[in-house]
Amino acid sequence: MRFSSLETAIAWASETFGMPASTYPQADQPRPFAVVNRTGGTCEYPHDYPRITVQFWTDADAEGEALSFACAKAVPDLVGVHERINAVGAPEIAQLGHIEGGGFVWQVSFDLATNIYEN
Repeated sequence: MRFSSLETAIAWASETFGMPASTYPQADQPRPFAVVNRTGGTCEYPHDYPRITVQFWTDADAEGEALSFACAKAVPDLVGVHERINAVGAPEIAQLGHIEGGGFVWQVSFDLATNIYEN
């Protein structure tokens, strides 16, 4: 089975924070939910260093902030989630602001170091 750092991060976010997570906001998705993406990084086979972002879409600004701090605290646990994740960089937190229709978005960004070798 092919390894995907993005799919691994989506599953981790959903399980860790007990909310739906995907790569884009779902239509009519009640908040809170997480949007997880690869927003950059470098790749030099057999190593990949993806930049992962986890956005928390919430009804209250304080809820987004609390989830972001919880995420920053939990990010190091990603090393144990899959054998191909070797390291996790220090997380960065950003408040992205108020969204149209109400709600707030907070974002946590971090780098992974992974092996993507083919078996």
